[in-house]
Amino acid sequence: MSRRTRRTHSPSSEAKVALMRGDSTLAELAERFEVHPNQIQSWRKQLTESTEEAFVRSRNVPDERDRKI
Repeated sequence: MSRRTRRTHSPSSEAKVALMRGDSTLAELAERFEVHPNQIQSWRKQLTESTEEAFVRSRNVPDERDRKI
């Protein structure tokens, strides 16, 4: 029995795959990038959550002018 080694993907490649939409289905993207469709769904969820967090965080940071006052 041969075991496959666990592959790691760079954050930039994960984001690239997660952002792809177009005419390709999830199954087609998974086949093209050799990952499981659930992995792409997970990356999309992480991307969405981190994007929302970035906007929330930016609203809570005081403006540079407010810091000096």
